[in-house]
Amino acid sequence: NQRFIDLWNIPDNIIASRVDEQVLLSVQNKLEKHSEFLARIKYLYEHPEEKSREEISLVDGRVLDRFSASMYGKDGRYFGRVWYFRDITEQKQAEREIRILNQDLERRVEERTIELLQANDKLLAINEELTASEEELQVQMEVTNEAYTALEKSEKEFRRLYESDLIGIAFANMEKLTDANDTFLSMIGYSREDLKQGSIKWEKRTPPEWVFADLKELEELRSHGSCTPFEKEYFRKDDSRVSVLVGAALLEENPISWISFILDITDRKKMSEQINASLAEKEALLREIHHRVKNNLQIIISLLNLHIRRMDDPVTIETLKDCQNRVQSMALVHEHLYKGKDISQIDLGNYLKALGTGLFRSYENGRRGIRFDISIRDIYVDINIAIPLGLISNELIINSLKYAFSEKTGGILSLIATEDSETLNFTVADNGGGIPEGITLENQDSMGLRLINMFTDQLNATVVIDRTEGTKFTFIIPKPKEQKPTD
Repeated sequence: NQRFIDLWNIPDNIIASRVDEQVLLSVQNKLEKHSEFLARIKYLYEHPEEKSREEISLVDGRVLDRFSASMYGKDGRYFGRVWYFRDITEQKQAEREIRILNQDLERRVEERTIELLQANDKLLAINEELTASEEELQVQMEVTNEAYTALEKSEKEFRRLYESDLIGIAFANMEKLTDANDTFLSMIGYSREDLKQGSIKWEKRTPPEWVFADLKELEELRSHGSCTPFEKEYFRKDDSRVSVLVGAALLEENPISWISFILDITDRKKMSEQINASLAEKEALLREIHHRVKNNLQIIISLLNLHIRRMDDPVTIETLKDCQNRVQSMALVHEHLYKGKDISQIDLGNYLKALGTGLFRSYENGRRGIRFDISIRDIYVDINIAIPLGLISNELIINSLKYAFSEKTGGILSLIATEDSETLNFTVADNGGGIPEGITLENQDSMGLRLINMFTDQLNATVVIDRTEGTKFTFIIPKPKEQKPTD
């Protein structure tokens, strides 16, 4: 749109060419770290599930707030990414200025105190040395005059800041607002005449829910001489509210008085609320998508069940049941996503426990002596890992229930998962009869083993098969690494 063109100052001839590469080249030439920017864009397009927000520095000194999220249709199909750019240069500069001003005020107060103490010491020295020569007395007076001159210069510099419209400045004590510049008076909707007439009821300018923040500010002022900038609100003259960022420095301890520096952040707060509302809306839409996908998969399961009831061939019935279980494993993923707190990840332990319990229930005739153990705690994965792992678990659990315990009445089937910063280790094990030495994932024609091999490749995982004391499949799955920009 035109706002994007103006923000990046893209020439008309490049816009008219409609060549993406030329537009991207024009943009990257304005970035301080264009290689990092391009690497980040590449990463986000490779990971459509990612949302990203970060600040971008331009070579002309501006700072942009960049937000990006993926776009999906109602059918869950990925369309691309949407990019929002907002110029926050003035906001960043204002935040820096209020910190600098607070530090500068402390420095000036300290310097002024030192200057006055030095001048006072010199005056005392003059009184103690009444017998000194007139020339020495004159020297001391000149030094005193220099100190007062420096003090007057410092006051003039502060006056220029006070009269500027960069930031609101207010002087106050526990009883009233004693003085303020026009910028702050404009923020709260009052005039200088209102201030002179005492029309500003200072104790009523702060909403009740912000009183505690003001008390913390006073406590910090008393103990440290200044307070960390914090957000709050003021009532305006018309009872509307203005959001501000406030920092303060102590002027007098008894009775206490202080100077405050106030920055209007109303527009920033409104923008933040709009972004949060938009994110909440998108999360609700994603939950609805997962819900509908789960319902559609459940319909497929029901249709397969109708076909099973009409079939007489045991081989066909078993094949359809296997298909049912595979679809059910995928449906469970979507169910856990839309019911969970985090729409992007699911609790792997809870998911596989539900999957395994359902399979045990389905195959319980003649299998009552088999115990199902699961040891997976506080491991969360996204849908790209959950679905392949669920389908692998489905095939291996069914295989154990069908064949591993055919010659014994009891046994244990267990699922174990651990993780570190680089890998997820997942194990499916049973203490049944074990599989023959010649059977591997690569040389078998069975649908189940071929699916396991396919999903292992999809996860870029390696698998280790242990045939001692039953059968144990261990999958070593590398975690996806976020591409980090180079310095």
